[in-house]
Amino acid sequence: MKKTKLLTSFLLLMIFSIFSIGMASAETTTYAEQQITDSPTVRASEFSNTNNVITEQNDDSVGVFAIPDEYYPGTSTPIRVGDVLVTNSTSSKGLTGHAGIVTDLGGSVVSIGGYDLPLEKISISTWKSRNKNTKIMRYTNSSVASKAGAWAASYYTNYKSVVKYGLINTIGSYEKETYCSKIAWDAYYFGGGVSIDGHGPFWSGIYGPYHFLNEKGFSLAGSWGSNF
Repeated sequence: MKKTKLLTSFLLLMIFSIFSIGMASAETTTYAEQQITDSPTVRASEFSNTNNVITEQNDDSVGVFAIPDEYYPGTSTPIRVGDVLVTNSTSSKGLTGHAGIVTDLGGSVVSIGGYDLPLEKISISTWKSRNKNTKIMRYTNSSVASKAGAWAASYYTNYKSVVKYGLINTIGSYEKETYCSKIAWDAYYFGGGVSIDGHGPFWSGIYGPYHFLNEKGFSLAGSWGSNF
């Protein structure tokens, strides 16, 4: 009889324990289960409340600044690399007039003045003080003109202590001698990749400064002083 009562009590205890565990399991969910059962809207709301979101900000204090044009002194003509300056104010032996080529937006000009004078790079102000009458001839293709100006700048750097003034060699031979308008011709041929008058580098003629005034591909961009 005692054994029967003990067995009955044990069974009742087991049933009660199982019932208690089941109730606890029904009321408890894991974090993973919560993530599955919650809606996407709820999860997004929780994320925004617990994380800093970086957003794009418009700062009106920061602007885009363009480099202003430099102008030829006393004119409204902006300086452009590759411009060819032609003047009647000075002449070299064997040539009528004088020419130089602009190598940077500050207006540096590469040229050579004549016999016993060096290859030089001067400021546009110095050019104007020497040459009261000047026409600014501009090539229509700005990319070609820029390359020509860059070649002239490099030519000055590499040959300023070597090259002499001379009219004997062919138009494309620039290592030992050159003249003012030949520098500009070579700059466009070797730097810009164009023959401005159709001749090749072995042409033995003289390409004078005034040729630029009527050359196809060039136009008058501005001037100062008296007309010529």
